[in-house]
Amino acid sequence: MFQSNKTRWLPVSVSYFFNRVLGLSSEPSGGRPRGRGKILVSLSLAAMLLMAIVAARGQQIPFLTFLSNGLYFLNPNGASQTYNANGGGIDLTGPFFQSMGTNGRSCGSCHQPSDGMSLSAANAGLKFLLTQGNDPIFRSVDGSNCNHNIDVSTLSGREAAYSLLRTRGLFRIAIALPANANYQVVSVSNPYGCNELGVISM
Repeated sequence: MFQSNKTRWLPVSVSYFFNRVLGLSSEPSGGRPRGRGKILVSLSLAAMLLMAIVAARGQQIPFLTFLSNGLYFLNPNGASQTYNANGGGIDLTGPFFQSMGTNGRSCGSCHQPSDGMSLSAANAGLKFLLTQGNDPIFRSVDGSNCNHNIDVSTLSGREAAYSLLRTRGLFRIAIALPANANYQVVSVSNPYGCNELGVISM
């Protein structure tokens, strides 16, 4: 981990977010909607949608390189904030958000500020939708329901192979049974095909 983060989940409504947090209001004034407030709200929503789409594609917005502490992220239950104890925010150009391996992932691929430094099922599903299952998080090493007897060459194949990740936000970690284990695995019934006795999928 390159950054120390804490996330606060706040039960705030969308109207509260715009009225109090952004200092905007789309409520009628004197029986008529506030045109300026409606325009600013629309622009804010458009900007947030753009950020969500770009983030889901695993790309970086050129002009957005730093997230200040206290920035709100809307979610179905209200909004959340991510707080970094070092540096006053999150540096999106740091090593945490850089791909350092061979599979195209960075730490930030699966640990996103908008999801409390985790990955929600909704965000995983959006990534799949926008990239047709080609985002770096969709890799058979741990992103697929099973790592063999799967077809990831077609969209329908990827939908089936990554169904747990794209609908539940679940990764599969395959761990070999220790040679000195004081227990035995005598039977495995895995609906996704990983039925080996010597490997436990978690």
